[in-house]
Amino acid sequence: MNRIYQGKVTKVELQHAEGEWQTLPKAEWQALLWQHHQLFQDAVNYYTLALAAMAEGVPAGNKPVLGWRDRVRDS
Repeated sequence: MNRIYQGKVTKVELQHAEGEWQTLPKAEWQALLWQHHQLFQDAVNYYTLALAAMAEGVPAGNKPVLGWRDRVRDS
């Protein structure tokens, strides 16, 4: 799937194992794009929580990290 990070998606093409490209109908690629977005957002959330959890062992003098950890925990 081709992804465009700036701008608007106008088409999505999938490459088959044989090397041929297939352009998907708009209804299909919009569903795939939304599914990809949801999976990506879940991964971002997971790693944000994992990093915040690792901040538990940070010395008390590191106030920016601890403040960020507290904001993540509170949200």
